[in-house]
Amino acid sequence: MNQCKKCGTPIEKGTDVCPICGVENPLENIAMETGYDLTKTFTPVEPEYQLTKQKSRLVTWLLGLGLGFTGAPFFYLGFIKLGVFWLLFSGILVALPLILMNIPWLLYVCYGGLGALNVILALYYAIPHDQKDARGEYLK
Repeated sequence: MNQCKKCGTPIEKGTDVCPICGVENPLENIAMETGYDLTKTFTPVEPEYQLTKQKSRLVTWLLGLGLGFTGAPFFYLGFIKLGVFWLLFSGILVALPLILMNIPWLLYVCYGGLGALNVILALYYAIPHDQKDARGEYLK
């Protein structure tokens, strides 16, 4: 016997309204195949169903140390807007001395500041604390 799609009450075929919950067309969009189990789902807690890999603190640290000026650690962790901002900010620091070639000390200030920001970013990810990625998962 068929069941209502909302409350599960046994209903005969051809019934337009469920006598218990009052839903119209209670048999619509239900698979009528024999042996088809509508309750089959997967448990996301089980390890074989892990949809994404947990981000690594070591990879984040290495990206911050080597490619921090590009925003790579932020892109890796899923913070896309912050990564784009970091990339634009460092692009300005790289382009500014090239545009203003009459000020040679500006080259040292901008590139030195960029290098210092890389070290600070790498140290931030090297210090163990509760760091999370964009999905809210802790780094391993």
